[in-house]
Amino acid sequence: MTKPMIPFGWLPGHWGLKGQTREIAQAEYELQGVELEKKLLEIRLRDNPQLVKRGHLDLQLKHQEISKYDYDIACAELELQGSDLTIKKLDIDLEHGKITSPVFERKKADALGQPWVSMPVISWVPENAARTYFELDYNEHFIKYLQDHGYTGSDDDILNRWLNDVCQAVSQEIGQTSRDFVTDNDGRI
Repeated sequence: MTKPMIPFGWLPGHWGLKGQTREIAQAEYELQGVELEKKLLEIRLRDNPQLVKRGHLDLQLKHQEISKYDYDIACAELELQGSDLTIKKLDIDLEHGKITSPVFERKKADALGQPWVSMPVISWVPENAARTYFELDYNEHFIKYLQDHGYTGSDDDILNRWLNDVCQAVSQEIGQTSRDFVTDNDGRI
């Protein structure tokens, strides 16, 4: 459809229209498609800029101008702030497969200022126990938590002492005698 030849104001049928009714009639006369939808949205919701922004996002998604992921992120940014926004974005990233569950858990703990620790890699070699190892992944809040509970030294020292305590507790629970489980390269604890 092409733009009308006769200007809107020259049409006698529109002379008596006023206010929002006139704006809607003019938009319907002069515009079409997405542009018409956007203009009608702006006219009808002009008193609520937040709803206009959300409506524009809805139209962009409807007409495939943005992806569902970008839509979800933009909606979250309209509705939330601070750590609530950070956590919502992490939820969206997880839902859309942008991050894994362990990454989500760590970043969420960081955003909330909570201690977090995980053991993402465990390698157990039954034939040679000396080759058995695991890796710890943790955040700075976990180290601070351990420091607040009496652990001192470098981060490695703190983690080694904490891990010894955990292993000793497990050993005692299953009835074995207590011994040191984690040592440094010199054989010291």
